[in-house]
Amino acid sequence: LGSGVRNETMLREAAAPRLQELHLRTGLVVQLGVLQSGDVYYLDKIGFRANLEIPSGVGVRLPAHRTALGKAMLAWVEPEVVELLYGMSACRTGRGGDSLHRELARIRAAGGLTFAAGETFEHLACVAAAIRGPQGQVGAVSLTGEAGLPMERVAGLVANAARRISEELWPDHQASSRSRRLSLVR
Repeated sequence: LGSGVRNETMLREAAAPRLQELHLRTGLVVQLGVLQSGDVYYLDKIGFRANLEIPSGVGVRLPAHRTALGKAMLAWVEPEVVELLYGMSACRTGRGGDSLHRELARIRAAGGLTFAAGETFEHLACVAAAIRGPQGQVGAVSLTGEAGLPMERVAGLVANAARRISEELWPDHQASSRSRRLSLVR
């Protein structure tokens, strides 16, 4: 689940232009993180909102199962590993009887895009997407703003940024994935 310093540096470098672009286009706070031992470890954060307290920052760790950024990555982790990280009771129960496993399955079905509005932090709304490579997820990118913002409007931008970061890191993998999809269509 963890990534090494070299990989984190490469991820930050590949993501930097996309993170800047997201912030400039939306004015929202942009974050980049990786999974480390069941936590989101924040590698980058761009943007500042004076009236909005966001509890993340470069080097901060938050429980992955409680953040959109973390859930975007956890959606691609084996269910058995998720249970090891958080315990079976945390995975089977949640708000409204919903389970973490069902939520992660919904995120996978949505192509890895996830939303949070006032869940862990009442005053925040967030949309996140995993950055995926040949071996699975390697990180995630998110946009965060005030609760009540229609994050669906910017979801496509986040998904596109995650895809473009992945293409930057693994151009050959992305090309072969597209070729496989095209051959299935033919």
